[in-house]
Formats: sequence, structure tokens, C-alpha cells
Amino acid sequence: MKTKIYCFSATGNSLSVSQKIANGLGDTQIVSIAREFQKTLVPDEQRIGFVFPVYIYGVPSIVQEFVDKLDLSNVKYVFAIATCGGTPGATLSTFKKQLRKKKVNLCSGFAVREKSGAIGMGNPIISIIRRIAGKPAQNTDEQIGKIVETVRECKTNRLWTSSFFANIIGDILHTMTRDILKKADTSFWVDQNCNLCKMCVRICPRGNIQIANDKLNWNHNCEQCFACLHWCPKQAIQIGKGSQGMKRYHNDEVTINQMILREID
Repeated sequence: MKTKIYCFSATGNSLSVSQKIANGLGDTQIVSIAREFQKTLVPDEQRIGFVFPVYIYGVPSIVQEFVDKLDLSNVKYVFAIATCGGTPGATLSTFKKQLRKKKVNLCSGFAVREKSGAIGMGNPIISIIRRIAGKPAQNTDEQIGKIVETVRECKTNRLWTSSFFANIIGDILHTMTRDILKKADTSFWVDQNCNLCKMCVRICPRGNIQIANDKLNWNHNCEQCFACLHWCPKQAIQIGKGSQGMKRYHNDEVTINQMILREID
């Protein structure tokens, strides 16, 4: 059976996971959610998957908006993989509810642990959630065989979730911050190392960064994915006072050329 994976990735973790699943399944196409975001798509495949990171214990806004536009009437089997730095909260359960509104069932879902590229993990609320969340997700490589087998055989499984109270707090935090984070790009700035290479413009999933008068501008429609910060060749992009001197992160199995979403002059 042919498979299509819709992937959203900022540091490359979710793309790396998508590639591993595709290699295991064979006959699988990976589609970038950020690249196809403006289109209304009708998948021909009867088996499709979604791979995306957990943002503030929930589904990234760009993924939610993309799914709302998808026509899934031909789809028979849907799976989802949520990549996270520790625990996913109720992300997969929330995603299942979204699909249910489109009269589609989330047949299987896994949370896999990858290194986090998030800023501000020391936030006291997030720290509390992490303490009460329960057992963290297993690493991708520990689960990839089971994931591939489950999807290949079109099996169902119990969705991975965190503890009851962590899910409640996480859901509240995600709901409260969803719109706020879009305008949180006011905290981004560039230091003297910026040479206007435009890599951040090419890699931003929202097309939220522009250059005017030899200056970078963020336009308040931010996903807070930190792709611009982590992939900047000069490490010139900063956020607030917390990122200076911080080691940048992106998945070693993914190249910057695979992450580029748009070509510009």
C-alpha cells in the first residue's frame, strides 16, 4: 500500500523520523506541511501519516491549520508521530479529536523522544509539568521497528499520553499561548554577525521573516519553532537575553538544503 507522510519540522527531528518510517515502509512520499501549507490537498493514498513536534504540550498551529484544509474523504488509515523532548502531554489525543471533527479516525499514534531545540525549558510551569508528566517517551530508534510494523499492518494502538494532571495543565497552557506566541517574535533580534544571507527567510515555515532596508523584520505571525535561530549559519539570531552563547541544535541526519522552503533572490 502506498503511504504519504505529511511532515512539519523545524530542527529536522520530525523530518528525520519521517525518513526512517518511509525507509521502513517503502513506497512512501514525504510532503512538507510548511511548503504545501497554502494549498488545499486531496490525498490519493488510503494510508497517510502526520509527523510533527510537540509545541507547548500541543499540536503546532501550522499543523492544525493545515489539517483543517485537507480533504481526507479517501483515507482509510491515519497515523501520527509526535516528536518531543520528554513527554507529549495530551498532544496525540487532541490531534485525534481534531481528526474526528473531519470524520476521520486516528488509528495509531506514537510519541518519540528527540533532543529538544526549544528555548525556555526552564519556565517554571513547564518544569512543573515535566515533573508530574510521568514516564518520558522512548527514543525514536527504540520504537521505529514497532512504528513501521504497526503502520505496515494498519494496526491500532493506544495513544501515548502523559499523566492526567499534566495533560490538563498542558492543555490550558497550550490554549492560552497559541495566539500569544504568534506575536512573541518581538523578542527576536540579530547581532553583528548577521550578513543578510537570507537563510532565515528561506527556512521560516510561516514566511514570517522579511528583509527591508538591510534589516531583518519579523511580521508577528510566528510559529515559535526557532528554525531561524537554530539554522542561522552565523548564529546571529537571538531571542531575548537567553540565547546568546547557547549552543544551537539541528538534527545531524538532516541537511540544511532539505529544510529550505523557498528560493529568493
